[in-house]
Amino acid sequence: MGSHSEAPSPRIECHRDLSAFFYETLSKALSSRRIEAPQHTECYLVGLLSALSHDASVVTRTLVELRCEAELGPREHRLEKLRALGDQALSASSLFEAHLERQGVSRSYVTDMGMSAYRTASHLASASRRSHERLKAEVFFDLGDRFTTYATVLEDVREATALGGGDDLLSLFERYQKTQSPALLSRMLSQGVWTAPGGEGEPEPS
Repeated sequence: MGSHSEAPSPRIECHRDLSAFFYETLSKALSSRRIEAPQHTECYLVGLLSALSHDASVVTRTLVELRCEAELGPREHRLEKLRALGDQALSASSLFEAHLERQGVSRSYVTDMGMSAYRTASHLASASRRSHERLKAEVFFDLGDRFTTYATVLEDVREATALGGGDDLLSLFERYQKTQSPALLSRMLSQGVWTAPGGEGEPEPS
């Protein structure tokens, strides 16, 4: 049995430049999963993470409320409402899983709603007369097309930062069994978790 002494997980409050911090953390998560993402999508996700680190109150709104606003609200605001719906679905399914559990909402339901919102937003952005909205069309399409992939990456970001929640070994181990997150495994190793010989890399508490 061996122990590992690694630097503790980075904490958001220690970084003044949140965009740079999240860009580095997101890049590492993408690399560890061997996922290539368009630069514009990376920048969009960095902006989303930075905004949530300042104010996570957006998750107090239900997805049903946001969907109704997108479908029944003024047409000129529909793109923005769909973007907000997609962002909340992506955030809830990856960063605020406990929030979903408290509401009794399944991840598949959230995923379907998020994918649909982003795809419709992409269609509206492509047809928009506003250049800044048209530029977002490919980003929304990518987020809708690879929603579950980016949700997994953001889970790794959560586990590598203060967004990860409790640091006790049992909580970390239970979340690792569920997500197989490389970032979470790194945190576990730093707390003395070892890999059992012949256990196919599955960590066990020391």
